[in-house]
Amino acid sequence: MNMTLRHHRVPANQLGEVTRRIDTDWIEKMRRLPGFISAYAVQLGDEQLTLVTAFADETTAEKGKEASVAWVSQRLMDLDVEFQDAAQGPVLSHAGAA
Repeated sequence: MNMTLRHHRVPANQLGEVTRRIDTDWIEKMRRLPGFISAYAVQLGDEQLTLVTAFADETTAEKGKEASVAWVSQRLMDLDVEFQDAAQGPVLSHAGAA
């Protein structure tokens, strides 16, 4: 399994709209990709939003990252969302609900 984290700055007054678009568009786009396992949008600070995806392997994670980049540039370009940085790597250990 491989995970990608993409950090964005989102003005507080636009967080609700960004979250709505993530829920209605981004998550579904990720679900349709081969190797998809899970996706999350996490608020790490007042104006910090991180999109996290898990895919089966590095190849499918890379395709997921590319799809996320395209989605943000297409679906959030009318808002003041600013890409900050990204990281990607293999999952060494994980657990789910028992």
